[in-house]
Amino acid sequence: MIKHFTLNYKHFTLMKKYIFTIAFALLGITSSMASKADTLRIYSIDGERIPNFTGKELIGKTIKNYQVNTNVLPAPKRDVIEIHIITTTTPPAPKPDPHYLIKGREQELTKEEFYKISPSKIKAIEVLKEGTKAIQERGLKEDGRSYIIVTLEK
Repeated sequence: MIKHFTLNYKHFTLMKKYIFTIAFALLGITSSMASKADTLRIYSIDGERIPNFTGKELIGKTIKNYQVNTNVLPAPKRDVIEIHIITTTTPPAPKPDPHYLIKGREQELTKEEFYKISPSKIKAIEVLKEGTKAIQERGLKEDGRSYIIVTLEK
């Protein structure tokens, strides 16, 4: 009888180890299943929704503000929705080169030709800013560019 009890006790102890191992494994599986929620990420740059965001959309822009709003859906799914709101500032486009003119001549100079003029030959330089009445008064083309008019020594 004692021998039979010892065998049953060993068998019970061994079964108890397996039961605890299986129970912990099942707990681990269910907890890992609960933590494997799907995450939906939505990106908006300057108020425009960007599907398939890669980051390339931000090249050449400066991030002014980056905000992430996170919402977790209720159980059992617990999916996560992340809304990324990005506000950028785009550097201003460089101003176009001005028109270079020599007073008394009709032909426009290139920038390179203008810089080749010897300073000793220049009598005066007049700058007409874009959008001013002076451009219209002289009958010059108004195209958003300034005018640099050089008066040469005779």
